[in-house]
Amino acid sequence: MKKSEHCNAAEMLKSSGLSRTAQRLSVLNVLLKEEKPLNAKEVLDLCHDKAPDTRKMNRVTVYRIMESFRNGGIVRELPTESGIKYFEIACRHNPVHPHFYCRDCGAMACLGPLTATDIWEWFAMPHAFRIDHISVNITGLCKKCSNK
Repeated sequence: MKKSEHCNAAEMLKSSGLSRTAQRLSVLNVLLKEEKPLNAKEVLDLCHDKAPDTRKMNRVTVYRIMESFRNGGIVRELPTESGIKYFEIACRHNPVHPHFYCRDCGAMACLGPLTATDIWEWFAMPHAFRIDHISVNITGLCKKCSNK
């Protein structure tokens, strides 16, 4: 079930002490509908596609909104080695979990909860990802980029 079926954007803003603006609601609704983390450009493009009244909104506005959301506990920021920041909803319907970031194509994917045993099994067997770095998130090459 999608987060948008559980969480209400207006209520999330209210409980975080943020005012309810059309731009914030648009950004929050985009994040609630997505099943993967998004960067500011992706959020902006989806806002423009879904809400034509956001055409005046630019990437700087999205970053400012994301910063207020992060400070309000609405989103988690997922930095990458390339400097691109991804964002995802931080609600009880989307608990903290690891992510895989492809350093070549920039794709970000959610991974299921991993135990230390799971991680060692990933190293021991051939996998769709070539893992380069592990912290809270995993960086490497996705299957498509590995096959180039």
